[in-house]
This record gives sequence, C-alpha cells and structure tokens, in this order.
Amino acid sequence: MTVLRRLQTRMQRLHLLGRYYVNKWHYNGSKWADRVCMRQQLVDAGFPTSAISTLQPAVAQKIIADKVTYVQFEDQQKEEQVKQAAEAAKRVLKQEEEQKQKQQHSALVAAEMTKQEAHQEKTTASAALMIQPETLVKETKAES
Repeated sequence: MTVLRRLQTRMQRLHLLGRYYVNKWHYNGSKWADRVCMRQQLVDAGFPTSAISTLQPAVAQKIIADKVTYVQFEDQQKEEQVKQAAEAAKRVLKQEEEQKQKQQHSALVAAEMTKQEAHQEKTTASAALMIQPETLVKETKAES
C-alpha cells in the first residue's frame, strides 16, 4: 500500500510540475506573440525598427490604439518638445522675477534698517542729552 501511495504522490507532483511549466511556457509564448504582433503593427504604421526599440510598451500600445503613423508621431514629439521648452523658459523667467523681487525686498529692508539705525542714533544721542539734565535735577533736589 505504501508503494502505491508513493507512486501516486510522485505522479501528482509530476503532473503539477508539468502543469506549472506548461502554464509558464504558454504565458511567455503569448507575451512573445503579443510583442511580435505589436512590432508588426508599428512597422505597418511606418515606424523604423530603431524607433520601435526605443518605445515603451504602453506608448506603443497607445500609438497602435490611436492608429498614429510615424510622421504624426514625430510631429507630436516635436510639439511636446516645443511645449517643454516654452515651459522651461517660463520657469526661468519666473525664477528671475522672484530673484529680482527678493533683491528689491532685501534692498528695502536694508534701507529700512539704515533708517532705523539713524533714528536710533538720534534717539540715543537725545536720550543721553536728556539723562544728564535729569541727573543734575536730581542732584539739585538732593542738595536742597
């Protein structure tokens, strides 16, 4: 009975292992077939093989779904590059404007600080002048 049981378990393991490999090979084969089909559709749309190899799978699927030709795809790429360059130029201008504003703000702060320092010097000088008469007044009161 144990020999029969061992044989059954071995057969079951072999069966499961066989199913695993068949599923794996089927999956890999179907993926390969999808890639070949996708590549052929892109070639039919006018894409050169060098351009096909640089495309991401999601982008390639979108191109196939939208039925875009290679010429249209190149035009779209050029438009995107122009848009990106314009956005980069806008960002640079915005950064320059922010830097100018910061410089103006720092200049205003520096001017305000010099005004405050000048005002403090005047008040300390006048306060020093005022302290002396008060001390004299206190001395005269103390003498009387």
